[in-house]
Amino acid sequence: MKRSIFSIMLLTVLMVGCQPGTQLNRMAVPTVMSSAVPIDPSPRPLSASPTTVPIEPTASAAPPPVPTVSEPTATAAISPTPPRELILALPAQWHDPIALSLAEYNNTSVSGRHWTATAADDPASWLSAGSADAALIQADSGFIIADEPLALTVPFTIEWEGISSEEGQRILADGHPLVTVVKWEAITPQEKALRVDGMMPDQQGYPFREIWSILSSDEYADESGQLAARLLEDLRPGPLVRAAAVGDIMLDRSLGYAISQGDVAYPFAELLLPLSSADITVGNLESALGDIGEPAAKRYTFRAPPQAA
Repeated sequence: MKRSIFSIMLLTVLMVGCQPGTQLNRMAVPTVMSSAVPIDPSPRPLSASPTTVPIEPTASAAPPPVPTVSEPTATAAISPTPPRELILALPAQWHDPIALSLAEYNNTSVSGRHWTATAADDPASWLSAGSADAALIQADSGFIIADEPLALTVPFTIEWEGISSEEGQRILADGHPLVTVVKWEAITPQEKALRVDGMMPDQQGYPFREIWSILSSDEYADESGQLAARLLEDLRPGPLVRAAAVGDIMLDRSLGYAISQGDVAYPFAELLLPLSSADITVGNLESALGDIGEPAAKRYTFRAPPQAA
């Protein structure tokens, strides 16, 4: 608006001054009355820069805290107190063989319990008094660790082969000057076992046996059962091989005649049981078998019938 008024006034002056004969110095310059603010001739920027108002940051929700992983505090390792050793009371004759098995058993025990063997005159009383956790006794009422036949033996050269079970009971109770009672596996070559009711000690149904069992308190029944199973395996006797042997066998003469008539079992009828029950039977055939040939020029010549084979 101010610039427009100024332009009009300047244009008017120029037009007037350009008239011929005009006396500029005589001309009265009209006064323009205006309520406008006097023009400031100093240059001004085209536009004023807007005032910058600082923007306060908008408050936002704080992010969730990041969980911190604390380093484990080093503490001294606490060793658990090992359980005490369990005590097995047993007769003195069992101490060494069972102690040897216990040494191996303790190294491989799945229960973590260890056993120690202690010789005692009366193992059952130790168990009753609480001085032992288990006891080895001669009975079949607990966990069996040994079940072996007892042989009633006599010297090998004696012509005595067998007894009845009643006779055997009397010998076990009262003894006999010729009979020794030993475990079947401990018999020596100088002894032979008497048959009892026709049975040898290793046969099913033989009546005289020695059985040993472990008794224990209820608290340690499981541990005692595991131990008994291991001892039963360790103390099991090795495999038994029975051998029988006879001397010269001659199947001629009367024996040959019986064989030729069809009675082939006749020569061994009285020895059938001992010879057939052995795993190995050895004999020396002291005669020829057949029906041809001529006798040699000698004092004794034997020829058994072919059926003797």
